[in-house]
Amino acid sequence: MGVSLYTSRIILKALGISDYGVYNVVNSLVTIFNFLMYTLSNSTQRYIQYAIVTQNKNKLKEVFLTSMNLYILLSIIIVILGETIGLWFFKTQIEVPIDRQTAAMWVYQISIITTVYAIIATPYNAIIISYEKMNIFAYISIVEVIFKLITAYILLFYIKTDKLIAYAVLSCIVQIIIRSLYNNYCTKTFKETQFSFLWNKQLSKEMLSYSSWVLIGSLSGSLSNQGVKILLNIFFGPIINAAIAIADQVKIAVTSLRTNFQTALNPQITKSFAANNLEYMSILIIKSMKYSFFMLWILALPICFQADTILQIWLGNTPPHTSFFVILLLMSAFPEALANPLNTATEAIGNIKKIKIITSVITLLTLPISYILLYINDALFNYYTPLYIYTFLTILEIFVYIFYLQKKIHFRIKDIKKMFYQLISVSSISLILCYSLKFIISEETSLTALIYHTLIYIAISIIIIYAVGTDYSEKKLINKYIAKLCKK
Repeated sequence: MGVSLYTSRIILKALGISDYGVYNVVNSLVTIFNFLMYTLSNSTQRYIQYAIVTQNKNKLKEVFLTSMNLYILLSIIIVILGETIGLWFFKTQIEVPIDRQTAAMWVYQISIITTVYAIIATPYNAIIISYEKMNIFAYISIVEVIFKLITAYILLFYIKTDKLIAYAVLSCIVQIIIRSLYNNYCTKTFKETQFSFLWNKQLSKEMLSYSSWVLIGSLSGSLSNQGVKILLNIFFGPIINAAIAIADQVKIAVTSLRTNFQTALNPQITKSFAANNLEYMSILIIKSMKYSFFMLWILALPICFQADTILQIWLGNTPPHTSFFVILLLMSAFPEALANPLNTATEAIGNIKKIKIITSVITLLTLPISYILLYINDALFNYYTPLYIYTFLTILEIFVYIFYLQKKIHFRIKDIKKMFYQLISVSSISLILCYSLKFIISEETSLTALIYHTLIYIAISIIIIYAVGTDYSEKKLINKYIAKLCKK
């Protein structure tokens, strides 16, 4: 996390605030098309995990090869969309300084190449996740972080030409290397990933039918997330995009632990449904929601209380409003963390038509509501408005998912209420104690003070989580683990 944030600092210094904002808004436009990749990725993982549970090797190979061919088709579709609708939107709607339009066009085209390569490599990632080889993700993630840091230093000290174009090219090269590592590992480890042309018409039809409803959900999520950034560019220009891009880097770094945890746990949720073990599935969903929230809370609370200090030490000069964007994006991460296991469970069930339509409509409301409010009065409803709306609607989605699962797998409302009581108790008590502490501890903004205050905030969070956020069996397990550590 620390290396990723340090890398962002170097890149911001190398590009400057305006070019940094331009890069992120242009990249966001291309990233919207990732909804297609996400759609097929979820479908592929589901079918692979079902094949693993049933120990059907032939089915597993069929699923992988069929999905591989679907991804190649998808990459062609994305190139067509990117060079038609996407290009039109880029030229007519995105606000870019006149002297940077050529560079921005280069960034746009390179981003399409990067996205296409990522799409073709996605089935390999699906295999690794389905087999739960999370150590491979850890090793390759370390390599990726190192490459990104090297890229940042090359950009800062050695690139004398247009740094914006150079950054896009270097980022593309890094992604190609990382995706190739995943591909090579899979082809050497899993026999079913040896590529050959296979087109199972029935399986393709089945996967596409399932994917069509996942498509609605992923499209709405992609449009909502990336659309907010484009909306802010249209109303407030690239400087605000630079601010939200920096805040987004903080969010990505903070949520990486939660993301990895859920990535490891999600296959178990799908496999438990495939094995018809609904009680275990319900336990996994609640544990995933609860532990993900606590992980985020421990990391996010100190940052929210010290956002200005962290940004000052980390970056020095930052675009206006960056610190509040950091807080808002971190707050939006909590309902996202709770919604993700619920979404995984609904997709594991398979009968997702109604739930996807409802949740997709809720998610998409972010954009029209935000646009209308900003259009009516962009002084009263400012840059923060879309994020407030997005967070509120994500919370609404959580309750829709719970209602759906309660019907489908007899999700026990009593357990959900208990979990929410623990989450609210932990967050409320921690906030009160940490806020009170601000009047006692010094307001010094040095690195030493930052570390000292952060440790205090983390300690408070951990103690409160242990005291009111865990039940008897969890406390017993924690005590046993601590006793084991002490003996060592």
